[in-house]
Amino acid sequence: MRLVSLHLENYRQFRTLDLEFPEGLIGIVGPNGSGKTTLVEAVAWTLYGNKREIVRAGKDSIKWAGAGRGDRVLSSLVFVLEGEEYTLERTMKDASLWSGKNLLAKGTRAVEDKIVELLGMEYPEFSASVYARQKELSMLSRKTPEERRRLVHRLMGITAVEEARDRARRKRRELESRLEGAMDVIYRDGVDQRDTIRKEMEEAKGRMDGVVEAMETEERRLEEIRKRLENAEGVLAELEGRRKEYNRLLREMEGVKGRLEATRREAKALAVQIGELRERGKEMPRLEKLEEEYVRARERNERLESEKEKWQKAEALGKEMDRLRAELDGMEGRMEGLKAEAARREEVEGQLADVEEKKKAVEGEIERLSVLKGEIEGRISGLRNTLGEKEEHLNQIAGLGEEGVCPTCERPLGGHYRELLAKYGREMEDIRSRMEEAEEERRDVEERMEGEKRHLAALDKKRRKLEGELKRLEGAAAELRELERRRKEIKERLETLASERDGLGEVAHDPEEHGRVKALLAELEESHRSYIMLSESLSRLPELERREGTLGEEIGRLSGRLEALEEKMSALAFSEEEYEEARRDVEALRREERGVMERLSALREDRASLSASLRSLESRLEELGEAERKIRGFREEIRYLEALAGSRSSDRAVFNDFLRFLTDRMRPLLREHASAFFNVITDDRYGGLELDEDYSVRIYDAGPEPLPVSRFSGGEEDVANLSLRLAISRVLWERSGERIQFVILDEIFGSQDERRRENIIRVLDSLSNTFRQVFIITHIEGIKERVEHIIRVEEMEDGSSRAFLE
Repeated sequence: MRLVSLHLENYRQFRTLDLEFPEGLIGIVGPNGSGKTTLVEAVAWTLYGNKREIVRAGKDSIKWAGAGRGDRVLSSLVFVLEGEEYTLERTMKDASLWSGKNLLAKGTRAVEDKIVELLGMEYPEFSASVYARQKELSMLSRKTPEERRRLVHRLMGITAVEEARDRARRKRRELESRLEGAMDVIYRDGVDQRDTIRKEMEEAKGRMDGVVEAMETEERRLEEIRKRLENAEGVLAELEGRRKEYNRLLREMEGVKGRLEATRREAKALAVQIGELRERGKEMPRLEKLEEEYVRARERNERLESEKEKWQKAEALGKEMDRLRAELDGMEGRMEGLKAEAARREEVEGQLADVEEKKKAVEGEIERLSVLKGEIEGRISGLRNTLGEKEEHLNQIAGLGEEGVCPTCERPLGGHYRELLAKYGREMEDIRSRMEEAEEERRDVEERMEGEKRHLAALDKKRRKLEGELKRLEGAAAELRELERRRKEIKERLETLASERDGLGEVAHDPEEHGRVKALLAELEESHRSYIMLSESLSRLPELERREGTLGEEIGRLSGRLEALEEKMSALAFSEEEYEEARRDVEALRREERGVMERLSALREDRASLSASLRSLESRLEELGEAERKIRGFREEIRYLEALAGSRSSDRAVFNDFLRFLTDRMRPLLREHASAFFNVITDDRYGGLELDEDYSVRIYDAGPEPLPVSRFSGGEEDVANLSLRLAISRVLWERSGERIQFVILDEIFGSQDERRRENIIRVLDSLSNTFRQVFIITHIEGIKERVEHIIRVEEMEDGSSRAFLE
């Protein structure tokens, strides 16, 4: 894998970045805290996403502090692997991997799985392969032997084998516990539960035989009862048929008797009504003469009522026309005044439009000043954050003193102490000056905004006054239009009323004659009502006479039907006592049948319960058989895991033998590479390095036995640790099949002098034959003359950083 280019947007210190990576020995230089290490972390984040080891302070710390809420965090990495170029893009919530124009994976989980598949390693193995940190180097010699062994094994990937062995041991212990549980299931208190279950099954089968025999006896008895019941039910059914016919005839006879009585009463009442009508018919001639006089008086009254209505309508039309003419006369003066008011409307509208135009201009200026104020406040906020960071750095350096150690490179500050204090002091003074200028600019903008706001308030006041005047004038114009419409409407209405009045013609009305006619109608009203009622009653007389004849015929028919029903009931010969006796016999047999069926139901329940018990016992017996098979499986798997990871009584196992093979093979290989690097860096001053079983480093000096690094200076210890870490990277490169083509070394020069630095560069230059890209992160400016390429990282005025290839 070789890095080609990196594009960043709002990632930590980098607001934006476009950087191409050359091949060879590459120095990443810049002041402490400028973002050199961030470049390396950006590559790791792009490849493996939001892992805790990468994001450190949490996902929220990834976004550049000066970015807006809606600004995205984006990283795009181009790399080459086995001759094929890939592009990987990642945001906070999404990721996509491309090979040319082909989309290989989409989504954070899918992309991470694809990266692991392509590189053949998870993030810890990747980080160990490509990234050597200065603090990690010093930790090699300062850790305890066990801690150092675990660290080297983790870097070399041996930890994965140890973890697999430990998982196998945990699995074996788990299976042993499950084996004991399965044994307890079968052999409870030393008794084989299968024998107990078989004995219970035999007892249940014996009880089952007794229940089946009792069921057969009850079933035979039930069959005999049902035969007797069938005969008794036949007798009862025949009696029930006769009983139903008897009751039907009885109900029909009662109904015929009722209808016969009702018909006789109706015939008697009808004869009385017919006699009364014939007597009242004698009054009809006198009432007919009075009715003729009533008809003549009613016709005369209708003519007089019509004349009265025309006279009343003519009177109403005259009054309406007089009212409308008066309203029309009063309307003319009001219309003249309203016409004068309407003439001022155009003038007020022009004044209002002028005010609105001025108001929009002032609002636009206020908006522009508000945006300008926001930009200034954003600049002040950025400067304030930068000032806080500078002050924090200054306090940190001041607290360390001249004898303190640089927190980044772990070298004594020495003469750089006062230079750093002065540098941070100048930078802070410059930031304060820029903040004061920005504050003054903000106050000026605020004063201008206040003036424009006062102008806007005055314009609003004038606009409201003009709008009120315009509203009043619009009301006057509306009133004028309404009066003109009303005047036209009145004139049209007067023409219509005059036409209606002319259409009535000659109008005359005699109230005295009208009163005499009404009085005569009132006198004749009683005789008119008597005439109407008697006419209606006499018209019904023929129908009543026909009904009287029909009722006589019905009385004869019902009397004959009653005699026929009495004869049928006598011939049926039904006895209620005989019926009740047959019914009691059937009920007794049914009770006896229910008793037998209840006993049978209880026996069936016993049989079902015994069947369920037998099935349960058979199921338990099968479960115990399954437990026996599991026991054999557990024992087989435990023997297999003991062969892999050892047992409680023996440490001999495949994993342990493999671990010993790996460490025995790895340590000489690491010693060989580390000694070669150490000899070059120290100008062959020593005889090389030796590694103990716990990977503690020893140096061959004058004698035949290697000496601990603690016997030498701190510079020699740093070189020994660096040589071991470079050897680890070289071995990991060989084990990866040369898939990883770059390595990153972070602040590795420590307190080395110029000669040692040149030797380290020479070693790294030789590594460039192995790795196509060797990155050196350092704040030492002098290194740029000794490497092929320089990537410079600088801090900008707004607190962000930039990186570029010199």
